[in-house]
Formats: sequence, structure tokens, C-alpha cells
Amino acid sequence: MVLKNTLIKIFLCTLASIPYPAIADNDICSDLLTLINSPSNVNSPCSVPFKKAFVELNYINQQLPEHAGAQQNFPNTDLRIGLPSNNEFFVFPSNYIDQKSIPKSGATDNRFGLKHTINYKNNWVFALQGIANTPTGSFAYGSNHWGVTFNGIAYYEINQLSITAQLGLSRLSDPRITGGHYFNTINPDISLGFSPTEKISLYVELYGQSKISATQGSGYNFDGGISFLVFPNTILNLSGGQQLHNYLGNFKHYINVGIAVMV
Repeated sequence: MVLKNTLIKIFLCTLASIPYPAIADNDICSDLLTLINSPSNVNSPCSVPFKKAFVELNYINQQLPEHAGAQQNFPNTDLRIGLPSNNEFFVFPSNYIDQKSIPKSGATDNRFGLKHTINYKNNWVFALQGIANTPTGSFAYGSNHWGVTFNGIAYYEINQLSITAQLGLSRLSDPRITGGHYFNTINPDISLGFSPTEKISLYVELYGQSKISATQGSGYNFDGGISFLVFPNTILNLSGGQQLHNYLGNFKHYINVGIAVMV
């Protein structure tokens, strides 16, 4: 209980309101293709505009390790709500998981958090983000305890090219099926982007964790994808990822299709 209360207090205090200059309407973050989080693992440094909501949905089909067959997980929802002063509140509801091998089905934990875009100058955007993991989800795929992640995000853009770097610190919990123990991890992420037109964006990304569970060491993955601005408020995306070292995310490779809508 003491640890739970401490995590919540740290999480809420980290992104307390700070009087940074407001970001202009015509800046980098006005581009929906920059504002979207998915399908990459790295998060956008941009907060959703005040009084707006951004809903991102993704369907993932991934090949499991050790010839265990395929797994489908969906809807991978990211519900983001714009708050005043360049702040954003977001919720990651539980995902449903279905596979042929045991455990055949289940649900992940529910998560929520805050993001604050803290600085903007010329082609740069910076942000701080905090995410709280709740002790929810199924026996095999949920989280046994509260957890927390703090991310620092930096974005630089020049002409049609961009680079996003994210460094995270996490204290997480394994599912109950594997003991439900706590572990700490450092999470580096770097993504390179290219926008050949105003309606198309491509990226490649390398990301990892220093620990992927309480009993396993580091893991790293590679992924890449493309996003299409099909309407002024709607994006469709397609991506794929490949395991490089260990099994971060418990897959060998995957394909993702998604949609995001601003309302």
C-alpha cells in the first residue's frame, strides 16, 4: 500500500503545471502525422489540442516464439484528451489477446497517464510523460501490482526528415502466472521519419528495455511503417516489427494495421 501511494504521488507531481510558453497553432504539432503515437513504439512529444480528443485503434497479428503459433491482440486503444497549457490526459484500456497455444486468451492491464509538451523552439519539440499501470488484467497477461513509467521525449525536424528520441524509466510488475514480481527497466527508443508528401509519413525504429521481466535481461526490437492522412482528421497506418534480441513483447515478428481519428 505504501509503495502504491508513493508511485501515485510521484506520478501526479511529475507533470504538475509549469508556466511554459504556449505552442502556436501553426507549429510542428499542428500536423496530425506528427501528433499520432501509433504505430511506432515511441510516443509523439505533441499534446492533443485543448478541447480535442484523439482516438487510436490497432489490430496486431504476431508470431510467438518457440513455434507457439500466432497471436491476435486488439483493439490497442489509445484515447487522448487535450487539456489546457499543452497538457494531455490519456488512457490505454485493456487489450484482448487470443492465441491457439496456452494460455489461449486473456486481457492486459489498464493504463493511464499525463503528457506535457514543455518546450518548443524552431524545429524542436520536447515533452515529459508519466504512465501508471494498474493491477488489472487476466492471470496470464495482466499486471500483478501498480507500476509507473516516466518518459522524456525529444523531436527534431528538418525539411522532410525527422528524428524522435525517447528515454524511459520504469518500475513494472510481471503477470501473476509468472510470479507477479516487480522489476526496474531503462527503455531507450530512437525513430527516424520521412515525409515524402504532406499526407504520407514513413518511419523506422529501434527500441528496447534493459529488463523485459523480473527473471529476464534486456530485449530489443526493430519496426517500421507508413501512415496515410486520408481525411483532415483521419489517419490509416500499416507497420511491421521484428525481434532482434530476446523476446520483448513476446513475439518474433508482427504486422499491425490501425486507424486514428481526431474529434
